[in-house]
Amino acid sequence: MSDKNKAMDQVWRTVNFIRKSFRLRPRHIDQADVEALRDKLGVSPDAPYDIPFNAGFDPDTQPTDLEIKTHGTVIASRDITPQTIVARIETVPSGAPVVFDIRVNGASICAVKPSFAADSSVLNAGTLVANPSIKQGDAVSLVVTGIGIDPVGAGLRVGLKGRAA
Repeated sequence: MSDKNKAMDQVWRTVNFIRKSFRLRPRHIDQADVEALRDKLGVSPDAPYDIPFNAGFDPDTQPTDLEIKTHGTVIASRDITPQTIVARIETVPSGAPVVFDIRVNGASICAVKPSFAADSSVLNAGTLVANPSIKQGDAVSLVVTGIGIDPVGAGLRVGLKGRAA
């Protein structure tokens, strides 16, 4: 069953629950009512769809030093419109910033890469390119390009906030 069909099935179950609760006959509910309810329940095609990444953690999820490399790649399961990037770092770098990038099929979607300045845990979220998009099946990666200097950053958590397209 497709995601859209699953969402509509959930909407119809909710509609039937409401119909029975208020003792409405089926003719009182039409497709427009179902679509409005679907939107209120957050199962619309434009629902939030975020992609999380972690970098600089050991197998026990303890922060470890970041490395300049690709730290994770996921395959998009649906079309997504990226909106912004959020992140947090456990160990702030010294001497130089921690800089990272989000890449889709190897190409950056950041016009200005997100970063944590030296001696700061405040994210500079950077900016996305104009009209970024991720299509179903695209490879989405977190790439760390700067790690700081003595100490280097550690324990980076990143979220690419988006909406299902």
